[in-house]
Amino acid sequence: MDPYTEQQLVRNQDSRNTWQRYAEHRQHVMELLCENSKDDYRSICIWGAGNANDLDLNRLLEVFSEVHLVDLDQEALLFAVEQQSLRTTPTVILHGGVDLLGITEFTSNAVAEQRNPAAIDRLLRHFRTPPAPPCERCDVVASVCLLSQLIEAIATLVGPSHPRLPELVTAVRCHHWQGLLQATRPGGRAFLITEILSSDTFPTLTTIPNPSLRNALAQQINMRNFYTGLNPAILESLAEREPAIGRLCNGIVAHPPWRWNFGPRTYAVTAYEARTLSSD
Repeated sequence: MDPYTEQQLVRNQDSRNTWQRYAEHRQHVMELLCENSKDDYRSICIWGAGNANDLDLNRLLEVFSEVHLVDLDQEALLFAVEQQSLRTTPTVILHGGVDLLGITEFTSNAVAEQRNPAAIDRLLRHFRTPPAPPCERCDVVASVCLLSQLIEAIATLVGPSHPRLPELVTAVRCHHWQGLLQATRPGGRAFLITEILSSDTFPTLTTIPNPSLRNALAQQINMRNFYTGLNPAILESLAEREPAIGRLCNGIVAHPPWRWNFGPRTYAVTAYEARTLSSD
């Protein structure tokens, strides 16, 4: 098994029993995905669903007639539907074994081979092609706390101090957004939900009153305290920065941030929404 796949499986194993702890985070995610959905929206696809502890699948089924769950880890998806008593529900469709980043073929190579200039060029060429949609295009497609893991995988692959890491991170970010948008039907909604920083580097994150959270996070961002590649200002402006993204949607809108109690740490989470161009 390649190191990237192995790492994802271990993470899902370690986070199995977190349903109660994720309650507040899950509520925010579900409000985003379920509210303001049009009556003719029938299908939703979740990228990076894993154990689905941040998803209320039964609530999704109240809004959508089909729920597609995508993850590299098929076992985690099976756990998800078992935990929420939906193992035999035909309208919850599992897509396991899907490498949305498409790098398992790269991670199986020797470390030295991964970091030489030719390998970096191959990676960049790879990211110029968006991932193939894991299923038929859906009305709503959401990446839920996945992009940070994809960026981390690239940093691990080439090394956190590699001089071309910023170039690769930019490519991964664009590759991911393009994939989301191309997997969304015309006139549909695509969401990118991601952690931007944690209480590891911002210890008072857990005690800030909710009304003050946005301003407090803005101050941290101005001090360059955010995860690599996840600067909210850049994430919100990608439709203007990247023509490949801009031509697929009507711009990107940021939603108010919230906190996610992960146990060992608390994350600040932000969400971005794009509506794909209508076919009319």
